[in-house]
Amino acid sequence: MRELTYGMCWSVKRDLSAPSLDEALTPFRDEVERSGITEDELDALVEQAREARFHERKNTSV
Repeated sequence: MRELTYGMCWSVKRDLSAPSLDEALTPFRDEVERSGITEDELDALVEQAREARFHERKNTSV
């Protein structure tokens, strides 16, 4: 029982100390804003990277 309690406390402490998604994305958002890239350009870059990764994984899984 003591091990379970310790594990639960550790898990809760870890979760509470982790940054939120909003906090984790702040540096990325700031960089995008500074870059002057448009939303459409960012969407295209993300889609291009996603497709490249998809094809990369598809070609290496054979």
